[in-house]
Amino acid sequence: MPDLPQNRTHQAADRLPSGRFAPGVTGNPGGRPKAVRDVAAAARELTADAIATLAQIMKDPNEPSTARIAAANSLLSRGWGRPPQAITVSLPAGRSEQVDKVLFDASRSVTARFSGFEEIENRVIPLNSNIVLE
Repeated sequence: MPDLPQNRTHQAADRLPSGRFAPGVTGNPGGRPKAVRDVAAAARELTADAIATLAQIMKDPNEPSTARIAAANSLLSRGWGRPPQAITVSLPAGRSEQVDKVLFDASRSVTARFSGFEEIENRVIPLNSNIVLE
């Protein structure tokens, strides 16, 4: 079994001989620390300022061109998403049907998960909700 740090020796009983956690056992029983959520929330509150800063850098001819390009790319990727990338896949004979089934099952699962929602003005909202779009 791999050596564990001193602050994790109590987890040795929860691990398999390979060092992995046994089924049903987690190495993080308390979940994600609250501080991580607080940092994410604080960063989201600064979104408008961050976008304004990026726009200012992008428009300033005195900024280095690398900074202007990086700012423009950041704004575009956040506003429009990253461009799709083509992937070429070659499958052995007979595998195509298996892949089709996996994709079909996945799309059915996504459809079922969002069946209680509808899209209005490019927003996904729960059906029969009292949300008013301005």
